[in-house]
Amino acid sequence: MSYSDSSYDQTSAYAAEPVAVRRPDSLAGLLMVLAGAGVGVSLLLDWLADADGLTGYEILRQGLDNFGSIFSTGLWQPVVIVVGAAILLLIGLTAFVPGKSRRLLGLIALLVALAMVAAVLVALSDSDFDLSVFAAGFYVVIGATALGLLGALKAAVTPPKRVS
Repeated sequence: MSYSDSSYDQTSAYAAEPVAVRRPDSLAGLLMVLAGAGVGVSLLLDWLADADGLTGYEILRQGLDNFGSIFSTGLWQPVVIVVGAAILLLIGLTAFVPGKSRRLLGLIALLVALAMVAAVLVALSDSDFDLSVFAAGFYVVIGATALGLLGALKAAVTPPKRVS
């Protein structure tokens, strides 16, 4: 085994089987960070078309103020979406750190992303899938949720790279 200054060799001369290489998962990290940032931007935009000036932040604040009755008021969806996006943002940032595998964090991110998808689908079904009820902020939420789901899937199913 030779040591060179130009690259760091992670294989062992005595290894009988391939060795897992530490590497970042940039695509999964980028998708999850974009999902978190997208939902963050959507908080500044209107989510509902008929409610003038009702931004995502104000809807979230109403949900957090009535946290005890969050399910009876129907405000659990914005809370799940925003908290889930924050979790995806943090998991996405950790995906840029070199590691052997992202499967465990990918599974956690996948559960969070599926909760976000459920919240978006419940909001859409409450409006009978009439997209004219929603404004630009909720469209950003739909796109960000899709990005988060793709990033979580990428992190969950990508096996570690092995070098012999």
